[in-house]
Amino acid sequence: MEFNKDLKLVISIVRAEHTEEVITALEKAGAAGWSIVRGRGASSRSQLKVFGMRLEPMKEVIYTIVPDTHAVQVMQTACEVGQLNEPGNGISFIVNVEAAAGVLFG
Repeated sequence: MEFNKDLKLVISIVRAEHTEEVITALEKAGAAGWSIVRGRGASSRSQLKVFGMRLEPMKEVIYTIVPDTHAVQVMQTACEVGQLNEPGNGISFIVNVEAAAGVLFG
């Protein structure tokens, strides 16, 4: 079995209402595919409480494996389209992939 190398995993946690816009933009930025998992979370800067209860906006986690040459562009796209520069909107980061098997590209 042959393994794909020189890959990066871009993980983008975005507000659920931005997900469709983000994945459309990621495809234009070079991402051939993605997986999405629903999540929730908050940071100390984004916590909002009403009647003593913490409100946490729904988030979705977008996993995208891309060639290392596309990773920074894909992350920057997620940041721009997902409005990740605003507190509470999410985060995006890149993780090294040592090896991956399966049909990734093509």
